Amino acid sequence: MHLRKLKQQIEKQVLAIFPSVPKINITAYIHHHPSLSAVDFIVHFLEIAEPTKKSLDLQTDLLIAQARQVIQHKKEEEETLKKASLPISEKEQNKRAELQKIITTFEINDNNRKFSFRLFQALTKIRMQKKRARFQDEDYLTRLAFAYAYELKAAYKTLDSDDWKKWLESHPDFHLLTDANFCCGFVPQVGDTLHSILSMLQNDKDMKQIVFSSARFCGIGIAMTKSGSVFFTMFVTNRK
Repeated sequence: MHLRKLKQQIEKQVLAIFPSVPKINITAYIHHHPSLSAVDFIVHFLEIAEPTKKSLDLQTDLLIAQARQVIQHKKEEEETLKKASLPISEKEQNKRAELQKIITTFEINDNNRKFSFRLFQALTKIRMQKKRARFQDEDYLTRLAFAYAYELKAAYKTLDSDDWKKWLESHPDFHLLTDANFCCGFVPQVGDTLHSILSMLQNDKDMKQIVFSSARFCGIGIAMTKSGSVFFTMFVTNRK
């Protein structure tokens, strides 16, 4: 599309989204920022004005959704930077060091490792079928996932616990991590445990969002009980 027509289309979309903003303000901003995309413009005006309540066309609605996602990511990054800049007490440093030692020295059972690898490969294939980037394995995240899965198996943690956040903070590069998320589950002994876990990850609303998120780095941990039941954990994140 010709650059002039593209600018006109973007201006039309932004005007429709923000009827309360004077047209001269929108036109001037677009004119003075020729390299920005439609989403960038919507992000800018979302931060200073309320969008229309009226129903718009699908393309414009998608642009608004993308802009809101960008704003959310900005907030998350700012919060992460804020936490990283806060001084850590000696007591907290010692706690993180203890967790790091537990995680880095955790002995992973060979059968659990093999099962985890099969699950990782299967999830990567599913993501690629949905046009998502391939997951990248990361050693610390993987060890963290295995250690946390063991905590679930031993009943030191519950499936709905928020302790995973504290455990993730032990990551040596925690200040560089963004979009961090976590999910876990329990599957009783069944004929095809791998299929059951994959089914859960794809059908549970919250888990599905994590599986198909923009996160690139992933760690998957497994803990099997004597009866053949499985606890599984999954940490995902991006890096700055």
